[in-house]
Amino acid sequence: MNYRIKFHDYEVILTPKPDIQWIYLEVSSVCNFSCEFCFRHSFEEKFGFMEIEVIKRISSQIKFLPKLKGIVIGGIGEPLLHPQILEVIEVLKSSSSVKLILSTNASLLNEDLCKSLINAGIDKIVVSYDAGEPGHPEELVIENLLILSKVKKALSSKKPILGIECVIHKRNFELIPKVFKLVKTVGAEELLFTHLLPCKEELDEIVLYPDENREKEFETLIKKHAPSGGIRIFTPNFRFLTERHCNFVEKKAVVIRWDGFISPCYRFLHTGKERVLGQEKHIRSFGFGSIYEKTILDAWCSPEYALFRYRVKNALFPSCHDCNFREGCQFIESTDVDCWGNSPSCADCLWWRQIILCP
Repeated sequence: MNYRIKFHDYEVILTPKPDIQWIYLEVSSVCNFSCEFCFRHSFEEKFGFMEIEVIKRISSQIKFLPKLKGIVIGGIGEPLLHPQILEVIEVLKSSSSVKLILSTNASLLNEDLCKSLINAGIDKIVVSYDAGEPGHPEELVIENLLILSKVKKALSSKKPILGIECVIHKRNFELIPKVFKLVKTVGAEELLFTHLLPCKEELDEIVLYPDENREKEFETLIKKHAPSGGIRIFTPNFRFLTERHCNFVEKKAVVIRWDGFISPCYRFLHTGKERVLGQEKHIRSFGFGSIYEKTILDAWCSPEYALFRYRVKNALFPSCHDCNFREGCQFIESTDVDCWGNSPSCADCLWWRQIILCP
């Protein structure tokens, strides 16, 4: 179906296709840690687990998504806390051969669970390891990842491949060499660095952006300590560059919250607060209905979702970070609307500027 959209003196024809490539599933917004830096602390919705009925609905719809490359079991909580996590994986794997990626803090991994995850067909595990953060004990993470490596070897399995995700800030910047040491120790094949997204005022002073000098220091650390060959490294911007894009839109991804809410990205998954360059911002959850009311494809091909992707893809909204009138502007206080009239506002999204990265 085509949708005709008026933009000033122009008419644009949108033709959404069933080209979803990635589905992000927040099977749990519950976590067993309470890290100081986590923006879960600002969430206004209740926490919970995705029902198996939702998983089965999603699984049954995969056959209608011919371009689907993979499913990421992640979100903002700890998925391994889900009481039926192995059934969740089994249901998703039974309906498709797409990649299945698990994002976890690794605290609950043990030998039996590692065997079950391997036998269930998990293709990749991404472990959040925040160097210097007391909520993610280094010894426990290393111990459990070595168990995973041992089990893979015993089962003669090359999967799951292992990735490490690390949030960097001024308190742990000097510990970056330890992150590379961890990568070598546990045999990780991917390493993703991302910046801290503050959720309270006292954290503003420890962010590393925008700072060109820190960027150069970071590049020096990578050149000095990164393993040679065999590992992919993803790094965030340290400055607000002209180039910008939304990875969720570029990857043709859709995100489904634990209660079935269909959202375009992690930022709009929950109602809460974040701080951008010292300014508190109220984030209002935004999406395109519920999996209980419509299929993923119906939501994706709706005129509202198609228009949202078109606007973000073509940056048809202001850039607050480049605005001389940012200070004191009421539009940066929430994501309700921007100064061009777009709702919701992506105008100062740190994901859009590649400051914040997700696996």
